[in-house]
Amino acid sequence: MGQVTIAVGGRQYSLVCGDGEEPQLERLASYVDEKVEALSATLGRISESRMLLMASLLIADELMDLKTRISEGGGQIADTGDTEQKLFRLAERLESLAFSLEPQPHSS
Repeated sequence: MGQVTIAVGGRQYSLVCGDGEEPQLERLASYVDEKVEALSATLGRISESRMLLMASLLIADELMDLKTRISEGGGQIADTGDTEQKLFRLAERLESLAFSLEPQPHSS
């Protein structure tokens, strides 16, 4: 298994990944970081979990728009199953990260 440290929103995160996936995760993290920075400039200070959620929704919107344009143009997304699996794994990682950033209720 590979391991990579990425930076998003000014924070460092260590991730475990498949061997050889490190460069792709770094590129993805850079893209997410760009979205987070743009949102931060627009929205001001909001919680990290909300910022990551908003960035995720923007990226999902871009993906859906591209899929729609490709399907309307009669084209197909090459290797759709593999792409969807990668997106699913990335979404799971984002959900896990967002959950870990949420304030947890204190037990009394």
